[in-house]
Amino acid sequence: MTRRPDRTGAERASNSLQLDEIIALYVGKILNDPLPVALVHDHHPMVPRSTLEAGFRLTLHGLDSETLHGHLKMLKAEAKREAVRGKR
Repeated sequence: MTRRPDRTGAERASNSLQLDEIIALYVGKILNDPLPVALVHDHHPMVPRSTLEAGFRLTLHGLDSETLHGHLKMLKAEAKREAVRGKR
């Protein structure tokens, strides 16, 4: 029987709702900015919540991801404006 190698954190996270938090951590490190991590924060309670709350948690998950995406778009637009000003 061949033993399967351990998966990395990124592989595990890609199959769960934690992927957005992992990406926010990477973005925060790349930009040297703590804001992306603050925008996306998945709570991992000691006592799991009811499956009846899954819809609410998925909604928050989507909102967090969209907020991070909007922040990155804003930074990109700001960088473009700065580049145009620098060419003048």
